[in-house]
Amino acid sequence: MENASKALIIAGAILIAILLIGIGVGLINALNNPMDTATDQMASQTKQMVNSKFEGYIGKQSGANIISLISEIRSYNTSNANGNVIVFNAKNWEDASGTAISKSKVSTTETAPIANLAKATSSVVKSHTYTVSLTYGTDSTKANYGLVSAVTVTY
Repeated sequence: MENASKALIIAGAILIAILLIGIGVGLINALNNPMDTATDQMASQTKQMVNSKFEGYIGKQSGANIISLISEIRSYNTSNANGNVIVFNAKNWEDASGTAISKSKVSTTETAPIANLAKATSSVVKSHTYTVSLTYGTDSTKANYGLVSAVTVTY
């Protein structure tokens, strides 16, 4: 009988220990959730700040504004330490005399965006009106998810 009561006391102590461990794990999870939420909100705000630099250019823009947009893209591509670049695409561009400019002269690639953006700047005709559209990163496994990933400028 004495062994049975000791066994019940030990079993009760084990159950209390399991209960205390469960409460501790629950508290740790409850404390981590606000931290995760704050981190997600900071990442979202950072994306909004980056995107806002380019979203103001959506729609019809003068040639002078396109030069400013290209400057913003060059600055972003140069200073962005995480490797994301914004690809610049030109569609149906013409020079001041109406001669078509080849896409290869002004389009960028991820391997050489800065040099091609310089060419794009020199190809902009300030008196023309251009239309700007943006493409956002859609692959949630990549660092540019939700960020502007490409800018397309159409004449």
